[in-house]
Amino acid sequence: MSDILVDAWYNLAKVTTDAQMRAVYLRNANEHAPELVGTYVTERVIEYLPTLIDHRNYHLLEEHLEWLIQTQGWKETLMTLRECAKIPPEMDEMAKFVFRQHAIGLPGMDGKTRDALFHVLGLAPLVGLDFNPLKELIRVKGESLSVIREKALNLTMKRMKMQIEKQNTFFLDTEKLKETPFNGLVQTIIDARETEIHNLIAEPTLRDVFSTYHGFDTFVRYSTHEWGNTVTEGRTAFKRLVKSLGKSITWKGKGKILPIRNTIWTNVSPEMHRLLLSLLKVSLGREAERAAIELTYSGESRVVNLLRHMYNRGRLGRALRSDVANAMREIGEVCERDHNNDFWIMTAKNMSDRGHGG
Repeated sequence: MSDILVDAWYNLAKVTTDAQMRAVYLRNANEHAPELVGTYVTERVIEYLPTLIDHRNYHLLEEHLEWLIQTQGWKETLMTLRECAKIPPEMDEMAKFVFRQHAIGLPGMDGKTRDALFHVLGLAPLVGLDFNPLKELIRVKGESLSVIREKALNLTMKRMKMQIEKQNTFFLDTEKLKETPFNGLVQTIIDARETEIHNLIAEPTLRDVFSTYHGFDTFVRYSTHEWGNTVTEGRTAFKRLVKSLGKSITWKGKGKILPIRNTIWTNVSPEMHRLLLSLLKVSLGREAERAAIELTYSGESRVVNLLRHMYNRGRLGRALRSDVANAMREIGEVCERDHNNDFWIMTAKNMSDRGHGG
């Protein structure tokens, strides 16, 4: 009988538009079976997580995660987020065909879930880091989101320094970092990027150039052509940049066609390598449609700035321009709206001081 009553009161609370009656229904449910109420709320909160992640509604997500940490602990909460990351996004049949044709499993919400965790942990300016908190924070312990944040910050600081030492500064936004505790590393990042250029041989191959931050960034931004496959503008822009840093290079080989290889960067994670390679393919028009689709469903906000630059520059063919626009749209922007569905977090707040079960 207790389960039936709790279910009835919660259903009434969910559908009523009267705030006073909602409070009455919740109070009745809690007084009758507080241990069931906590379990019931936790289940509903977990069900709603994928929606918040997909819509990038980090304001409500933060409150939902705080509830889960208090009811089931951080490790279990992180495991719950990992399950969210496996949920495949909605995609059309053409996109599914591309993934299957190339023997790639259908993607989950890995990128969006990763982004979400960076934001709720207060690490949004570091989203470009080659670091996946879904994997790396499993050994962290804490009874609240604030404690987890502090420990995540310390761990991220260590990983940031290690990454810079490996000369992996792709996607790191130095302007955003200036407003964070990582401000002291900004000049180190700038120096590391310049060192990569000075360490290039006098006649570098395109692969040598792409392995550097400035080389990759320059070619992605300036090699986009309507008919693809040429790298003339990228070569010119990069040579100009190199000269501004006090170095001179000559290009090895006269060919304008770029052979895209599967392995270019040896100092990055497999996840980051896929993002870098897909961006390069879109910019240079090599397997561009497939690469754009892979970026679309990566959910990775790290690629948005470069995609936006390619799109705004207006040098993409009509079909590829549409693909890039779709990628930016699908990846999405941070949203603070509650989508008119704040019932469960309201419930969690209402019950948190009245006792709940796991």
